[in-house]
Amino acid sequence: DGAATGASMRVAILAVRQLGPRAIIAATPVASREALAMLSAEADECVCLIAPVPFYGVGLWYADFSAVSDNEVRELLDEGRRRWEETPPVHATAEIPC
Repeated sequence: DGAATGASMRVAILAVRQLGPRAIIAATPVASREALAMLSAEADECVCLIAPVPFYGVGLWYADFSAVSDNEVRELLDEGRRRWEETPPVHATAEIPC
């Protein structure tokens, strides 16, 4: 959803780093400048669509920021997996510097 402090994503980056990936790309639709600075120091690459100043909160950038249940997340992941298996996506890249 976004990175207000970046703490959760930082922990995820550190955990994934232990698995020895080729690269770690931290991507978020919205973040504070402070979070981006921290994430840029931990990840190999950082991508963010908007980093508003002043930053008041992630939820302000969504029309609907209601909670998503664990069951809904599982259903969406299953749907994504099915779609992937049926038709692999075309990979495209875009560079949006943090």
